[in-house]
Amino acid sequence: AGALAFAGTVAVTLDAHAQNLERGRELYENHCQKCHTPNVHARKNRAALSVGDLRDIVKMWQSNQGLRWRDDEIDDVVQYLAHTRYFFSTSR
Repeated sequence: AGALAFAGTVAVTLDAHAQNLERGRELYENHCQKCHTPNVHARKNRAALSVGDLRDIVKMWQSNQGLRWRDDEIDDVVQYLAHTRYFFSTSR
């Protein structure tokens, strides 16, 4: 019974993680991608060298654009970019 409960918890956590990445992708594509091509994330002199740097950059640009994203929305975009563009290890 304990193994089934653990498996259920893992499945719910993975599903929530996938939903957060999907929301991050949607926010990025709708608000950021119009100026940022995928190449901007792969350049040698990129500004984000860690998840913390990436979070600071996303937070700054969403504010500059007047988007008023909540912390969880910022985190979702950061997680999306960390997993798909920067390949940073994250705790989420």
